[in-house]
Amino acid sequence: MVRMTTTPVSSSSKGTKRRDLIIEATLDVIAAEGVSGASVRRVAAEADVPLGSMTYYFAGRQELLLEAFERFVERSVKHFHAEFDDVDSLESARAAMVRILTVNAYMEPPNIIIGAELYALAAHDPYFVPVQRSWMHRSRDAIRQYFDEATTLMLDAMVEGMSMHRSFERDFHPAELVAVVIERMTPPETYIGP
Repeated sequence: MVRMTTTPVSSSSKGTKRRDLIIEATLDVIAAEGVSGASVRRVAAEADVPLGSMTYYFAGRQELLLEAFERFVERSVKHFHAEFDDVDSLESARAAMVRILTVNAYMEPPNIIIGAELYALAAHDPYFVPVQRSWMHRSRDAIRQYFDEATTLMLDAMVEGMSMHRSFERDFHPAELVAVVIERMTPPETYIGP
């Protein structure tokens, strides 16, 4: 995705580290207080950087949020795809889906909240739609390597829905139950992987 940056990025190591610190602080604030709480002032306080220096790194709140969500998406996609690294059969593809739905980093409460905040923000602000769509499409691409299109869409929807459920009922979806659901959703004819 082309980054929509309008301000110069410091080439110094200190500048790069501070920029990274600010982005990480933004994600922490979003996880704790939502997008509505992620003001530039609040993020600067969380990152322990002078408020006046924020404009050196980001043109404004919108750019700051966009870059934070882009980083979140990159991480999420990386973790998602990594679950499929050793898939070579229907059984291992099913096991990958179970891990995604139970122990993958995406299912950690702060990440569920950040993901939900991105969905809500993109629903109201077209500026964030490309990063949201990128996340959806790239996650589906991981599943699509192993399952037919209809099954891919169902499994992707299950990931989205279960993440919402797990944010409120964490212990309600044990891996054993999820494995049964995945098996029912993926009969042998749905598998197209290697």
